[in-house]
Amino acid sequence: MKKKLVLLFLLLLIVYVSFASFGWRAFGFTFCDEPDTYIVSYTEVVDNEMEITFTTISSVMDFKGAVFDYSDGILYIGARWGYSLFGRSDGSGTITVTIDENIQKIILKGSGNERELEILE
Repeated sequence: MKKKLVLLFLLLLIVYVSFASFGWRAFGFTFCDEPDTYIVSYTEVVDNEMEITFTTISSVMDFKGAVFDYSDGILYIGARWGYSLFGRSDGSGTITVTIDENIQKIILKGSGNERELEILE
């Protein structure tokens, strides 16, 4: 019986760690961090390719990734950080998004909140 409980615990732990690392993307912007908790230090649009560098103020958070959606000239982006398992992190990450149409507005989304970014031309 103890072996079954240990195996069940390990299985649940593996599922939890996998979801925390990768599964959040499946839910869109729901599990993205709130836009006011990080800084967008650089945005640039060149030939409909946009590069964004995100930075958080926490030294123990690693950039896990971002999700995005494009609709009617508006690019929605959500970013996520997680705790660094192996010590100190710089807390920054960069994504590049290629959109075939013109990007008119960029909105950061996460945890039910939104924040609009200025596009640098």
